[in-house]
Amino acid sequence: MKNRVLAATTAAMVLCACGDDVAGTEGDTDSTGVGTSFDPTTSASATSSSTSSGTTGGPSSSASTSSATSSDDLPVCNPPDEMEPNNSEDDAFQLDNITDEDGAGQSFDSILAGDQDVDWFWYRGTDVAFAYVDPTAMADAEMNLRLCVFVSCRVGATPPVDCNNSIDALSPEGLVGCCQTGKEPYVMIDLTCDEGGGDDSADVYMRVDRGQPDRCVHYTLDYHF
Repeated sequence: MKNRVLAATTAAMVLCACGDDVAGTEGDTDSTGVGTSFDPTTSASATSSSTSSGTTGGPSSSASTSSATSSDDLPVCNPPDEMEPNNSEDDAFQLDNITDEDGAGQSFDSILAGDQDVDWFWYRGTDVAFAYVDPTAMADAEMNLRLCVFVSCRVGATPPVDCNNSIDALSPEGLVGCCQTGKEPYVMIDLTCDEGGGDDSADVYMRVDRGQPDRCVHYTLDYHF
């Protein structure tokens, strides 16, 4: 009987010791001796929160960078184009009126901001006695661009025009004209207004466009009537 009690006591002591070892394998023990078990739910939540927080910061930075660019995506040129806004025929910048005397022509400098910018200019040309009407424009640019000249007779009807070394064109408002592309495009129109009684006075519109992507193209435009 004594031997049976001793054996039972010994077995109980061994079982107790093994239980302590099994409990200890569930996690690392911190400095307090308390086991810290791994919780997949908690870890996944923490990882998701960290990732979400980091992702939110990314677009915020990009939006800040985008806001620094111009709303119409045109490059900022230096010096700025003081004749803007003149991006449409209706908003054409008005130049000084001139006559068809050869010495009455003028010249000015301007800028095309990127390949989407369009510059429109116009002037009123007056036909005087013993002078010849041939609206002419020539650009001198750093890179290729397109120059167009359109005319509208002030007295009588505007006839179709012959384009010398340039291409026939119509303005958005339906004015007849000619265009040429290059670093030094040159456009000249021989104009004789129908039923004008010899008066070939006209309104002349000039358009400069098709610059270079993300580049500021400076140009000089010479013209006479």
